[in-house]
Amino acid sequence: MRHIILFGGSFDPIHTGHLQIAKAALKETKADELWFLLAAINPFKEAGTAFEDRQKMIELMIQPFKKMKLSTVEKDLPIPSYSYDTVKHLLSINKDVKFSWLIGSDQIEHLDKWYKFEKLNALVEFIVYDRSGYHHDHTYKTIKGSSVDVSSTDIRNGQSTNTKKSILRYMMLKGLYLNPLTENKMSDKRYQHTLRVTDLAIQLAKQHNLDEDKMRLIAMTHDWCKEWPKEELKNLMASLYPQHLDLPPAFYHGFCGSAVLSKHYNIKDKEILSAIRSHVNGQSTNPYAMALYIADKCEPERKYNTKPYVDMALRDLRKGFKAVKALNEKYLKETL
Repeated sequence: MRHIILFGGSFDPIHTGHLQIAKAALKETKADELWFLLAAINPFKEAGTAFEDRQKMIELMIQPFKKMKLSTVEKDLPIPSYSYDTVKHLLSINKDVKFSWLIGSDQIEHLDKWYKFEKLNALVEFIVYDRSGYHHDHTYKTIKGSSVDVSSTDIRNGQSTNTKKSILRYMMLKGLYLNPLTENKMSDKRYQHTLRVTDLAIQLAKQHNLDEDKMRLIAMTHDWCKEWPKEELKNLMASLYPQHLDLPPAFYHGFCGSAVLSKHYNIKDKEILSAIRSHVNGQSTNPYAMALYIADKCEPERKYNTKPYVDMALRDLRKGFKAVKALNEKYLKETL
């Protein structure tokens, strides 16, 4: 009879701390496999992440590990999909399997409130991994080599990048958590500007058949470094772009934002990075860069009549770009 550990509940697909727990559980129990049970309804309600995106991130997380599988069975079960119902269904289609259920120590005091807990307890063996700050007496088997203090909220808020590079890249390219990531990197005034730029950039992207996810990522991140201290911007420029140090300091944040996206979020798409680097001076003419440049200079709260330029750009992106750039270059000559 095969022994399979079920890892269900509130594990977060963007945090690889749960991967370490899974590895320890497999090693210490000698189980044949460990299955991540993906909840039909996202337990992290503030994230609002679709089932398909959570599925993809778990697949990226466990990709190298042959004994780890992803089960999407709960997607096809009645909602709410209680653990008891899930296990009963899995047993009905896996006659030669003994299932264990892996839980965090924070769940011990709540087990008696689980749906049909006594019946569930008779169907599976509970195995417990340590959660920092939660220590309750129990008689269940404990995974000795595991302890996790998950801070996946920090990843969603941009305060940590402690997960696999492939997951970071996926969540950025799919636009997951971009709002909290961006909001936490700037003042509210700058954030509201970013939202307006993004709305206009996506309008241009739709009109000119550009990838909207890609456009949204560019627009939402273009000012990530805008409010960095001047010395920090200068130091990063000196380290990565010494050949551009002679540019006006007002240009630095575009280069630094591109570097942050590349280094910390594994974004290597040249169109994305070029658009962010050049959004101040309009040096790139790839369509995404032109759309961002127009959106940045023509968002509705600018102090001049932007409508003619927006209308022109909606009709002809390149023509609109040239007109906005000419206007901006005139402004720069007068102010820099």
